[in-house]
Amino acid sequence: MNGAELSPIYIPRKGAEILAREILEAARWPNGKPCCPVCGRHKPIYKQDRKGVKGYYLCPAPHQSDQSKEDGPTKPLVFTVRTRTIMERSHVPLDKWLYSMQILAERSDLNPMTIVELARRINVTRDGATTVFKRIDALRYSTVPHEEENQFLLVLMAKMTREQVFPPV
Repeated sequence: MNGAELSPIYIPRKGAEILAREILEAARWPNGKPCCPVCGRHKPIYKQDRKGVKGYYLCPAPHQSDQSKEDGPTKPLVFTVRTRTIMERSHVPLDKWLYSMQILAERSDLNPMTIVELARRINVTRDGATTVFKRIDALRYSTVPHEEENQFLLVLMAKMTREQVFPPV
């Protein structure tokens, strides 16, 4: 493998995570109106900030908690662009997810990337890179839960192979 084939190491810029969130939100909700990933409601959905961070939404409809039993209490759902996607419950920042999707979409099965190489490129631990790698791999090969909620990521990855969606450096 020569140096021309290698993707550069990701160096986050100021505002990169905000830009990544906006790209992912535009891909998931093309009409600009967030939709509850559990009940599918469009109205009313309320924007929220959590500790000064944008990108949180509230669906006021009653939802069962994942941990509660069927007859347990219901409450409104707070969600983000990550909810019910491969990025859910991951501590890897959104900009690193997007960059990983881009470099893994460009790679063929004949020229695979190792987890150690991915960890080095996006500057995360090997465990973090393993999570990202396995979830993106599951997405590419349709073995992911909530497959319909992840379709926008497949479309975005296909777009990434044709054009530069997210600035790498």
